[in-house]
Amino acid sequence: MTKEETEEETAKAAGSDAEEAPEDTEGKRKERLEQNRISARESRKRKKQMIEELQRYVTYLIAGRLRRHSGCDFN
Repeated sequence: MTKEETEEETAKAAGSDAEEAPEDTEGKRKERLEQNRISARESRKRKKQMIEELQRYVTYLIAGRLRRHSGCDFN
């Protein structure tokens, strides 16, 4: 067996992507893009929830500060 034949066999055994059909490559690309869209959507949703939670906390802190300074205790 020649060196070239050995390298070919090794590449085939390793599942070389170089010989992959264009349809397979395009399918994998579309799948990756769709997964990326889903991840981005979930990330934006988490960010929005975190910002809303921080806004509620700031409102809570401001209300507490106003209560202390006005001398009113609503509890």
